[in-house]
Amino acid sequence: SYSFCTLLWGTKKKMSATRLNTLESHITPVRVGYQDVTEQLENVQCSVVQGEVPSWIAGSVYRQAGGAFMSEKATMLDALAHVASWKISNGTVTFTNKFLDTEGYRAMKATGIKGWAGTVKSEGYNEKKVRESGKSAKTKTNPNVNFWVFGKNQIAASSEFPQGECLLFDPDTLESVKTVKPLPGANPMNKETGFTFTTPAHFVHNSNAKGDYHFGTYLRMKDLSGKAETGYKVFKGKEACETMDTLVLQEFDWGQRDCLKFDEKNLPSYMHAVGESNRYVVGLEPSKKIRFDRLNKKGFGFFEMYTMRKGCGVSFAIFDKKTEKFIGRAMCPGRVGMMFHVANCYDDDNGSICLTTTFSSTDAFDDSSPEIQKSTQGLCRFTINVESLRVVQSELITTKIIEFPTVNPAYLSRPARFVYGVGIVKNGFTILRFDTETSEHCEWSPPANTVASEPVFVPRGGGELGGVLVVPSINVRDNHSSLIFVDPSSMGTVAVVRNPIMVNFGLHNLYVPDGESFSIKC
Repeated sequence: SYSFCTLLWGTKKKMSATRLNTLESHITPVRVGYQDVTEQLENVQCSVVQGEVPSWIAGSVYRQAGGAFMSEKATMLDALAHVASWKISNGTVTFTNKFLDTEGYRAMKATGIKGWAGTVKSEGYNEKKVRESGKSAKTKTNPNVNFWVFGKNQIAASSEFPQGECLLFDPDTLESVKTVKPLPGANPMNKETGFTFTTPAHFVHNSNAKGDYHFGTYLRMKDLSGKAETGYKVFKGKEACETMDTLVLQEFDWGQRDCLKFDEKNLPSYMHAVGESNRYVVGLEPSKKIRFDRLNKKGFGFFEMYTMRKGCGVSFAIFDKKTEKFIGRAMCPGRVGMMFHVANCYDDDNGSICLTTTFSSTDAFDDSSPEIQKSTQGLCRFTINVESLRVVQSELITTKIIEFPTVNPAYLSRPARFVYGVGIVKNGFTILRFDTETSEHCEWSPPANTVASEPVFVPRGGGELGGVLVVPSINVRDNHSSLIFVDPSSMGTVAVVRNPIMVNFGLHNLYVPDGESFSIKC
């Protein structure tokens, strides 16, 4: 049993040799896909080495792909932020790549030193020399994880920084434009807003809406005596959001933050994603809970502020879009574990919420640990009765797809029969299609020595299988990378496009159509 926890979280030590041992041990001992980028290209036509690229596709694929690495043990989450894109039109593909204008990248250019670059900030370089080298960078963060879409031509590289801070870039040239902090609230002493100290990395962007919905975990000091409260907020907007409602989970004395003094079930969770149906926005609350005694203390990284609480089942915070109010939380005490990425969320005919997400019964980092070997992982489907605020069904529907699930985006927020995602096979990662009606799997057979990444579905119409999957991939033997097109009906390869340079490993990919005619899962 292998886990994506190592890939997604890393370890507690920045440069631990055990980080990402899924990739390092189970795929290849060579550092293919972790090579410093030396060329920044713009609109270079790619070679089609197999098949034909569908001529009906008109849009761009974006990939978070590490640009420079501090050491031989550095991983994709240690890489300087760097984006690759493929513009697809009339059967041709043109490639662009660029380092984002971060403080860490300017430091490397000015000093030649590659500082450690996590998802929040780069470290390990001479800041004075960076300041002397010229004007400041567009951001001090290192947005190397995901993408957020705010509207037409409004795409940003994002990390897991507080307030969802991210860096807008030009969708054609990839030039950095400006830093955006969409969520309000950065002062715990402000009685009105409090401090929004983290927000889920993933949400649904709807081009037809006036704004998208975001959750945020907040802390607010109620008075000077040290009384505080914590919970969740819902925000709505694009580059700048407004607070819609607040859900208070717990009040406490800030001077007594010992973890034993809290009701652990009512502590905020490490919320990585939200689901959205036509009627509701659902915040996923895994069993990994905040440790306020570690907040703002030296020696603890962001993820170490949360610990797995074995006595806490997962739960769901539900916001009603019609009334613009929180309804409450639905508990699932029998399902303890982590939830990272949502495949789909919709309202069924009975008014209940059906939500499918990745699930792991552990947050252990080391794949060789007994806890990982005994863990339960896969896709879990939850049915939530909104009226009673109860999870009436919790079912692990497949253990073969372990991460990065997706559906045809035309079927977001409505019932979708097929789910696609990444699974681990003998020689690495591949893409699977899962039929939720028959429980049958169909596996893509990639070219030899090819390691797949997060698939993106490009819809064409003509039913749920109408379209194509696009999969950025790396050949670990021949040291090159490709963009591969896969038929979702047969799961056969349609076309292989060779990239002009190596596009390294990264976490997330995004497809944006030229017309932006459907919802986009960020």
